[in-house]
Amino acid sequence: MKTSAVLLCDITHEKGVGLVDTWFLESPRGILQIADNDPNLLLKGWILTKEPANVRIVVQDKWSPMMKFELNTVRHDVMEKILRLEFVSDISATCGFEYYIPHFGNNLEFGFEVDDEIYWIYSVRFESTEMACEGRNGWLYLANDSNNSREQYEGNALIDKSNIDKWNKYFIDCKNYLISNNIAGCFFPAPAKEFFTQEYCPWQRGAKTIVEQLSSQINQQGLGICVETIIGDEQHLCFWQGDTHLSDYGNTKLLNAIFIHFGFNEKINATYLINQSSGDLGSKFSPPRFFAKLEIASGLPEYRILFDNGITNRGHILIIERAEKKFGRSCVVFGGSSAIYQSRLLLSGFDRVIIIENWGSLDRDIIKIEKPTHVILQSSLRFMLRAASSNIDIKIDIFKKISEMTEVERRDLRSRMEAIHEITHPAYRNFMLQALDNDLS
Repeated sequence: MKTSAVLLCDITHEKGVGLVDTWFLESPRGILQIADNDPNLLLKGWILTKEPANVRIVVQDKWSPMMKFELNTVRHDVMEKILRLEFVSDISATCGFEYYIPHFGNNLEFGFEVDDEIYWIYSVRFESTEMACEGRNGWLYLANDSNNSREQYEGNALIDKSNIDKWNKYFIDCKNYLISNNIAGCFFPAPAKEFFTQEYCPWQRGAKTIVEQLSSQINQQGLGICVETIIGDEQHLCFWQGDTHLSDYGNTKLLNAIFIHFGFNEKINATYLINQSSGDLGSKFSPPRFFAKLEIASGLPEYRILFDNGITNRGHILIIERAEKKFGRSCVVFGGSSAIYQSRLLLSGFDRVIIIENWGSLDRDIIKIEKPTHVILQSSLRFMLRAASSNIDIKIDIFKKISEMTEVERRDLRSRMEAIHEITHPAYRNFMLQALDNDLS
C-alpha cells in the first residue's frame, strides 16, 4: 500500500496569544503515514480561552474554501489536569474537537477562530516519505529516522574510530567510578527490533553492523548484559508488530536476567493478558493500526510516584518507590524511553527506582544525591553511533528544555513543582524552580 507522510511544521502562534490561553493538538501530531487512497485526516485536540468566547476550528488548503468546525467533545480530563477543576458540567467541559477532514494530499493550514479573530496555529505538509516500513506478516519497522536505523541494520552506518575509542573509555571510567563508590552496576543496549526479527524485516542485515562493533567493548569490563542470549528464541513474545520497544514480557525477561547478574534471589512474577495497541509504529499511521501485544495483568508491587519533573524525553527525572519497602536497595537508571517502561518492574527487586533519561550517560551529581546501591546504564542501540559520557550534568538538558517552553507551559510546570513538598526532594524541586526563574547561579 502506497503511503504519504504528514509533517507538522511552522508554528504560527504560540500558546497564550490573544484570547487563546492554551491548546493541544493530539492528531495530526509528529509524523504520520496515511494511505494515498484515504482522503480523510483525523483532527483531534482541545483549546482553552482566557475568557468565555465563541470558538471554532478553521482549516484551509490552497485550493478549497475555508472549513469551520464547532467544538464537539467533552474533555473533563482537560478540566482536571489543566484547570484543576474536578466538577464541571458537560457544557463547560466541551473544549475538545474530533473530526475527520478531507485533505486530498494538499498542504493544510490549521487554526482557531475566537470571537471572529483567526489565529493560525500549524501548517501541515504532505511528503512521500515512509516513517514506518511494513515487513512480512504486518510487522512494522522504523524507517527514515534521524538515527538511520535502516542504515545501521544494513551495515551502512557504523561507529567511527573516534566513538569506538570513546565507548572504550566510557566503560572503563564507569566501571572504575562505580567500584570506587561501592555501587553494583551493569550496562545493556536497549535492543533494536529488526536485529531480532530478521525473518519479518524487509531489509537485508549487513555482514558487519553496530552490534558486532560493540559486543566486545560492552562485555570487556564485566558490565555488559547479553540481550541476545536473554531473548533467545522467544523474540515473537519479546517484541510485537506495532512498536520499536520490547513488550512487557520482553522487559520482564531482561530485568530478571539483570536481577540474576546482581545476585538477587527475587524475580518478577507477572501474569499477562493479550491486548490490542497501536504502539509507537502503528500510531504513525492515520488511522492508527492496532496489534496484539502481551501486557502485564498482575503480579507487580504497589507503588507511588515521589517525583516527576515533567520534562519529556531527555532531561526527564522520575522517582518511584514501593508502597511497602522490603529490600533496602535502590537503583538509579541512566537510560532512554525504555527505562520508563521498565521502572515499575524494577520495584520487584528494589525499594526505590530513579529514572534519568539521558541515554546512558553517568551523572555523578545524581549519584551523590541518591547514594544508590545499584546503577543500570542503558542506551538504545539506535543512539550508539555516538558514545555516552561517563560524567554529564542532566541540569543542562533540563534548562534547555525549559528555555524552549511557552509561558503557559512554564506556568503549568511551576505550579506542579511548587505543589511538591519542599522537604521531600529539595535538590530536584529547587533546581526546577531555579531553571524556571532562569536563575542558575
